[in-house]
Amino acid sequence: MNSIKGIEIAKAAFSDIESFFYHSSNFIIKKELNVTNMREHASYAGVDEHSRIKLSIDLCSNENLSLEDYFFTLLIISHELAHYLNFHNSHKDVETIDSVAIEARADNFGAQIFLTLITFGKSTKKNMHLISSNIDQEILSVEIGKAIGKLFTSLFSNNNSSKYPSPEHRVFLLIAGCLSFFNRFFGGLSEAWTIQFMLRVMNNGTPSMMQAETDVEDKAKQISLRIDEIHKGLQLKNVFMVSGLKPVFGYFLTSNFNLSDQKREQHKVQLEKMVSSFSILQSTENA
Repeated sequence: MNSIKGIEIAKAAFSDIESFFYHSSNFIIKKELNVTNMREHASYAGVDEHSRIKLSIDLCSNENLSLEDYFFTLLIISHELAHYLNFHNSHKDVETIDSVAIEARADNFGAQIFLTLITFGKSTKKNMHLISSNIDQEILSVEIGKAIGKLFTSLFSNNNSSKYPSPEHRVFLLIAGCLSFFNRFFGGLSEAWTIQFMLRVMNNGTPSMMQAETDVEDKAKQISLRIDEIHKGLQLKNVFMVSGLKPVFGYFLTSNFNLSDQKREQHKVQLEKMVSSFSILQSTENA
């Protein structure tokens, strides 16, 4: 059985993200690999030109033996990429809910980054096929469910920090991020497809991770509103999502919080034409 170290998963992910930008933009992800004395597997540090992603020596040296392992590691990296691409360290908390909203955004948007990488990332896909030569949509959704379950039991449930949403809410955010990607990819999802995906995640993850708190809906609304407010402010201070992102990837990896509903719809219609012929495992050779 082939295995891939975490550092190779990270290098592939960073290389793929950089390839999603036009060469002329000179977009390079700043990172520190094999960092010792880290409490977390990964973190996002620094502000502005000093911002970077830090990966622990444990994550980098870990052997990944299955797609579940690969996806677990890639979801952790994608969470930090979400922070990095959203300039999250440029924000200074003004409310106690701010840090929770930012982490919620990183979970949700990180899931979209994750799926963009395993769908379009040439280096990431090459690594995946080294681990398993038999990959289809059903296998992907099963292994994604297992990876989310592993995140829930090994990381989310053991984190008592008040800056994160509840473990159950984090699972919902990941699932919502996945469904957001699929909705854009397929140009709309049927209720049956959505339910099928969610059931696969639940059945192959950990059942207890879907036992939401009684007030999760009210908390989710508060967090969602704060996410919108925070990112509108970040967009005013930063070139949001860094100029130079190729339009086909911008369709999956950008969210302009300042667009009107009409402009959002126009943007959606325009870019859906670009992806109407994609298949879920098809590479974008001409992108």
